[in-house]
Amino acid sequence: MKNTIILSFLLVTSLNTIVAQNTKDFDFIITVDENIWSISTTPKMTTKDDNGNVIDSFSVKYHAGSLSMQESDYEKLIDSKVSNIEMELKYSNVCDDETYYYDYEIDFKKGWLKNYFFILNIYNTDRKKYRKIYEPLEGKNYTFEYESSNGQMLRVTKKKRKKECCN
Repeated sequence: MKNTIILSFLLVTSLNTIVAQNTKDFDFIITVDENIWSISTTPKMTTKDDNGNVIDSFSVKYHAGSLSMQESDYEKLIDSKVSNIEMELKYSNVCDDETYYYDYEIDFKKGWLKNYFFILNIYNTDRKKYRKIYEPLEGKNYTFEYESSNGQMLRVTKKKRKKECCN
């Protein structure tokens, strides 16, 4: 009996170690309209070649602060045949007893996963506040910016950004 318990414990520990070794985790934060996306979700990643043909498609896991995927899926993302990656996200927001649904397609870059941290900021241009500031991406009702350990990409705005001071 004692040997069975020890053997079961070792088996479970070994399986957890094997599964953990096959996963790649990244420090990745997504904000929508300046709020951290705190609900766990499974964005879809689609890889395409130079001609726009789909090579592969798979889901990854996201929760606030972490993007994780199978190591085999990571290898698919960084493959030399891949020239374009799209990340598809489905988002919902409840406001005054009404639920709003949004679909985002983000042009994902391979280099984003090579940063110590990455913050993706999505802005809904359907909302008056962001419509006054940002031009939406062509054919979309949103735009995005990002910050990372290697720099940032900010969109040109319709009006001057407020400067934040440390006073």
